[in-house]
Amino acid sequence: MAEQTDGIHRPNVWPAVLRNLAALALCLLCYYLAPLRGHFAALSVIGFVLALIALTVLIVREVRRLIDSSGGPAETRLGPLMIAVYLALVVFASTYYRLAEWSNQMSGLETKTDALYFTLVTLSTVGYGDIRPIGQAARIVTMTQIAFNLVVIASAVSVVSGQLRMRAARRHGGAS
Repeated sequence: MAEQTDGIHRPNVWPAVLRNLAALALCLLCYYLAPLRGHFAALSVIGFVLALIALTVLIVREVRRLIDSSGGPAETRLGPLMIAVYLALVVFASTYYRLAEWSNQMSGLETKTDALYFTLVTLSTVGYGDIRPIGQAARIVTMTQIAFNLVVIASAVSVVSGQLRMRAARRHGGAS
């Protein structure tokens, strides 16, 4: 369904918004229910690296799909990209949580909520300082998240926003 006001065709984005909220809720539910206790072993490191590679490939693929596709409103096609970002948050939060339990790599991080909070604070580049990496492994993971945020997520946001601006300009007769 699309709304039309003042002769401008506007898509109904609520179904897409609700799908994204449901996907976020499902990612968070899985994160909080996942049994993350236990020894942080080489298998955890390999899983972390493989998850980051898979997420990077998924995000790049979705950005390319958004650039190449012209059908339908972009607002409703952002779902897979948003899910990849939600999964990236869960991967980093899970890794921080595991690191905190393994030889006290993180200062101030005691719960899964603390780990998710630190992940979001790092993503937003706010950096309150109440939770911080103190071990070398935790610092490497934090640096990896910062690089992932800057290279992968920021690039995706830049490309998608540029595409949305170009489409809006075309829709309104080339005005920018």
